[in-house]
Amino acid sequence: MDMREQIVSELDRLEQEQEITVLYACESGSRAWGFPSPDSDFDVRFIYVQSPKRYLSIYDRKDAIDLFLAQKMDLIGWDVRKSLRLFHKSNASLFEWMQSPIVYKEHSVFIKRLRELASEYFSPRTSLHHYLGITKHTYLGHLQGEQVKLKKYFYAIRPLLCAIWVIEKRTYPPIEFQKLLTIVDRDREFMENIEGLLKRKEISNETEEIRQIPYFHEFIEKEIIKCEEHEAEFPKIKPDVEKLNDLFREVLG
Repeated sequence: MDMREQIVSELDRLEQEQEITVLYACESGSRAWGFPSPDSDFDVRFIYVQSPKRYLSIYDRKDAIDLFLAQKMDLIGWDVRKSLRLFHKSNASLFEWMQSPIVYKEHSVFIKRLRELASEYFSPRTSLHHYLGITKHTYLGHLQGEQVKLKKYFYAIRPLLCAIWVIEKRTYPPIEFQKLLTIVDRDREFMENIEGLLKRKEISNETEEIRQIPYFHEFIEKEIIKCEEHEAEFPKIKPDVEKLNDLFREVLG
């Protein structure tokens, strides 16, 4: 049984044991982004629905499932009501999941409706704040030593490119790294450096450490400042919740 079959089998088992229906399951993380290491984990993310009667309780039920399995596989699922609440708040993870190039399970009507609503519920302000926060956290927390983990450069640069995309395109950024690179592909020096780092990551394990790369530190610091200057340009938005309520009721049948 290959890894995809194992993942689908695990999702099937969860449906039976937890009495849920998986509406959508996909790969997240480096495999979906397009720069996995040979030993990268499988980061499975999914949205599920419970039976209607479970939503008619005076107490809220658990709205997430977290499983970390020995086969280098972790599965994290959100209940559909939790997912739609977060979608209403323009949660960046959901906007990434629905673009994943690796899909394990799909309730086509649900995910189609969610994608159709994406532009209406996307908040550039929220997205920019999210991606800049990840970039700064990774850069300051993981890239300050003489020796740093190679993968942490990508964990800082990818969200930074997402932030630049939001500023320039005013829409949610693509999940795939190669598509993100089109926002900076006119910068020849950057492209030469990142392509070299991508080739190195393809053959390196997850714990590989390298010496600091001054070019990327300068790039990250410069672009963070530029992005922060644009934060005030984006107003808060409060999209109507009723379309998501309708979708929730439709899913419950």
